[in-house]
Amino acid sequence: MLTRGRIAALLVLLVVLALGYTAYLAFRTERDLRAAQVSVARLQEAIRTGDERARNDAYADLRQHARAAAGRTDGLWWGALTVLPVIGDDAGGVEALSASLNTLSGEGINPLFQTADDLDGLVDDGQVDLQAVRDLADPVRQAHNAVGRALTQVEDEDSSGYLDIFAERFDTYRDTVESLDAGLGSAETTVELLPQILGSNGPRDYLFVFQNNAEIRASGGIGGAWARIHAEDGRLELLEQGSAPDLNPPDREPVVPLSAGEDEIWGPRLAAYFQNPGLTRDFPRAAQIFDALWARRYPNVQLDGVFALDPVAMSYLLDGTGPIRVGNTTLTGNNIVEILLNRAYVSASPEEQNQLFEDTARVIFETITDDLKQPVDFVQGLAQAGREDRLLYAPFDRSDERVLRDARVLGQLSGDDGDVPHVDVGVNDATASKMSYYLRYRSEVEARSCDDEVQQLAGTMTLRQTISPREAAQLPDYITGTGGAIDKGNQLVGVNIYAPFGGKIGQVRINGQAVDIADDELDGRPVADLAIELSSDKDVVVTWMMETGPGQSGDGQTRITPGIVSGATQSGFASACTS
Repeated sequence: MLTRGRIAALLVLLVVLALGYTAYLAFRTERDLRAAQVSVARLQEAIRTGDERARNDAYADLRQHARAAAGRTDGLWWGALTVLPVIGDDAGGVEALSASLNTLSGEGINPLFQTADDLDGLVDDGQVDLQAVRDLADPVRQAHNAVGRALTQVEDEDSSGYLDIFAERFDTYRDTVESLDAGLGSAETTVELLPQILGSNGPRDYLFVFQNNAEIRASGGIGGAWARIHAEDGRLELLEQGSAPDLNPPDREPVVPLSAGEDEIWGPRLAAYFQNPGLTRDFPRAAQIFDALWARRYPNVQLDGVFALDPVAMSYLLDGTGPIRVGNTTLTGNNIVEILLNRAYVSASPEEQNQLFEDTARVIFETITDDLKQPVDFVQGLAQAGREDRLLYAPFDRSDERVLRDARVLGQLSGDDGDVPHVDVGVNDATASKMSYYLRYRSEVEARSCDDEVQQLAGTMTLRQTISPREAAQLPDYITGTGGAIDKGNQLVGVNIYAPFGGKIGQVRINGQAVDIADDELDGRPVADLAIELSSDKDVVVTWMMETGPGQSGDGQTRITPGIVSGATQSGFASACTS
């Protein structure tokens, strides 16, 4: 006979069983997700080292754990958990993450295996196998499509209500998938375009500019060493090499007409010295000037484009080539930045410094076009350089431009981008020194309000030196400069803040003090031109207010000049119109 007490006891038993089953599901799912994370790390290492057996074992483990986690969170029971108070958000996040991981591991990884396998032997004795490049197109496309689906399963989830420890893991996973999606998108474009770049439709010639971040320029660094690369039917040759003085016009007159904005902000020096085209944040414009400087010296060799690379990007590439020997110096991914951008200026003459840069570029080129030790690491290094705006390409061929469209590798200054507001920060050395090696900076922008689809933005930039005045006083003049208007060891930094297209720049302050700014504009982008003196490791803080152009009510993007410290150069900010 069912009494009230027995019914109550039965209900308690059912609740206990339900809680126990839920705890069991949660425990097993959490264990599988942790095991999957370990399997991913093993998989990455196996792909990097080319260990096929270890790769297959790690992939099998990953698939097993991903399927198990997705299976446990795909039923009615788990679905009911997602609507409960307190734990519902977390349960929904676990469900989304498990489903995404299952998609990623089930559909996205096998094509990447094929891609990694096909990289071996892609380059041999200066010759790129163009058919092998074309054969990469299908697996890269398949992997990109699968990663896109995996991203869709997590990108709209709001992790703000999750438990802190899970929120961090969820955001890390989503960021990883976003990065992989962007990287595969770039890879898809690269595979499509690479045969053309390598001369499949006829010979091509490119100017490679090696940008020196020790003397910072908005595009990365001063134009230092350079080389001409000839490409024909996949064969690459390094021909002429030199340094900036070789291409400087003897009359020091601008080699192209300047716009009113360019003349007002930088003056004739922008187009009169090989070191200076990078003063502009717009690399396609810098490339036009580099091309004109080249044509003055080599009028019979027409360029098909300009590439730019900095020593930090070179450090990423050395992870794939292994250490290289340049003269009596061994360069690795860990020491190349310090040696090229600082140590060389302490002990070598300017002529020796130029030679070191030229020799380094030549040896890296020879190593890349011979037999890469770690082709996967090399490709990952190229991708990282592209993400950080350290590898730039300005094509002069319209078909290349159409394929690349708005790709980051173009390094172009954004114009009218619909409802997306863009804020750019360009950093330029104004000391004529190599003190940018000791320069550190960061910047962020946030949307404060929205009125009739026009957003009010607030920006902050913090700059400092990493060397004390006493230490700076001991440096040679070639590093510190001769002083002039500032004390030796200080550095004068030019900062250009670009407001969104059609927007406005309001009040600007340096360490709380308001400064006057000229009413400058470049291609529809208002520009604040600032000069900031740094004398110690004490922060200098720049703040500003600006507004977007009409109709720019979406989330925004901020980009800043890459310095000598690796890391992201682009960040986003949330719209105030949709919050």
